[in-house]
Amino acid sequence: MTPRLLFAALGLVALTLPAHADGEVQKLITAADKARLREMLAECERLAAIPDRSTREKFEELQVGIDLHRVIAEISGNELLHGMLCGILDKCQQYVWTELLWLDEWKLTREEHAGIVDAICAGDVALAGERARAHVRGSRENILRLLQAKSDYQGFFAKAS
Repeated sequence: MTPRLLFAALGLVALTLPAHADGEVQKLITAADKARLREMLAECERLAAIPDRSTREKFEELQVGIDLHRVIAEISGNELLHGMLCGILDKCQQYVWTELLWLDEWKLTREEHAGIVDAICAGDVALAGERARAHVRGSRENILRLLQAKSDYQGFFAKAS
């Protein structure tokens, strides 16, 4: 399966998961879980504040951001949901890295993550689901743009040779 088809297929699944995860999380979330989510956001902010940060520090922020998705699914208590989301994240991690680095989406991603966590912690299931779907949709659109640019680039050089 081509990367474009893989991501399109995974995107369809991913768009349905956040709303379900957020609804399940609201039923099970504890004060400790809320603190854990907020600590993860704080770690992303700490890493982002490092001047002239290294690639390793960027990778660390990326990993914390990806783990935030895993933790929300884990808190839901739904093992199937958690497994599916982890599988999607594992398959798409390279594309997420490219999106963040090439399109410089770090600040926007941190803001989206904070908005989702704020809604979850406030108990606003509808808002959390809406924000999560918008986050996934935006990332999917960016990655599809990157794949199209790669295809255009390869097509340009194929015609030139």
